[in-house]
Amino acid sequence: MDHGIAGIDHPVVAVADLGRARDRFARLGFVTTPRRRFQNWGTANHAVMFADDYIELLGIVDRSAFLTPGLADFLAVGEGIMAVTMRGNDVAAAHTALAADGYQPTAPSETTIHVEDPGGPIPQSFRWFRIGAKTPDLYLMVVQPLRPENMRRPAWLAHPNSAYAVTGVTVVVANPAELRAAYEALFAASAAPEPDGSFAIASGHGTFRFVTRVRFTGDFPSLDPAPGRPVPTIAALAVGVRDLAVARRVLAANGVVFADRGSQLVVPPEAAGGFVLTLGA
Repeated sequence: MDHGIAGIDHPVVAVADLGRARDRFARLGFVTTPRRRFQNWGTANHAVMFADDYIELLGIVDRSAFLTPGLADFLAVGEGIMAVTMRGNDVAAAHTALAADGYQPTAPSETTIHVEDPGGPIPQSFRWFRIGAKTPDLYLMVVQPLRPENMRRPAWLAHPNSAYAVTGVTVVVANPAELRAAYEALFAASAAPEPDGSFAIASGHGTFRFVTRVRFTGDFPSLDPAPGRPVPTIAALAVGVRDLAVARRVLAANGVVFADRGSQLVVPPEAAGGFVLTLGA
C-alpha cells in the first residue's frame, strides 16, 4: 500500500548546546542556518540544509515551555540522533493511508518556526505527525513544509565539505529480522537482507539499514555511538559529498579526527555529536 511517504526529509540530532553543536558542524565543513525558534515552544534548532533534505540540530532553550516530545528524556542519556522525519507531500493523505493500514499515527499538528535571520524573522510552518504502532524501535515522523519558499537560501546550501544530501541512516536494534516486514510494508519496497538478519531498505529518498550491535561494531570497530543507551538507537548518519578529496582536506584542516576508507570518511561520535557520521561520494 502506498502511504504517501517520499523518503527522508531530515534526521533529528538532539544536542545539549545549540552553539556548541553549530560550531561542531562548522568544523566538519557544514554551513548551518541561523537559529530557528519554535513558536510557543521551548526548543530551537540550527539546520544543515541541502537541496532536498537537511539535518536538524535540535536543542532546549526554555525548559519552562513545551518541549519537543521525547527530547529531554533523550538528552538525559546523551546527544545523538533521536528521530528521523519523513517527507509527506500531502500529510493529510499520508495520515489517512497510515491510519487505514493500522499504524495508529498521532493526530496531525501544525508548527511554526521563526528563523532568526539578521534581515528579520523568517517564518517556516509545517504540518506533521508521528507514525505509530507498526514501526517499532524507531521514532519516525512525517512532515509537510507549508512555506517551502522560506526553507532554503543559496548560501545555506554551499557547504565547504561539498556535502549535498542525506543518503541514509543506520539503526542498531536487537533483532533486525523481526522488523523487516514492517518496513517493507511502510515503504512499499523490498529489503536487501544480510546473513545475520540485518537489512537495508530504500525509503524513496535515502536508505535505512537495520543492524545488530555486533554487526555495527564489525562495520565501525571501536566506535560506540551511544554508551549507556539501550537499543534501538540510530547509530550512524550517511551524507553524500560531491568531492571526497575536498571533504578530506576540510576535516584535516579543521583538526577533525577521522578514518579514511578511501571511498568513505568516518567521523567518530565524539566529533559528530553522539553518532557515527560517514561522508561518501
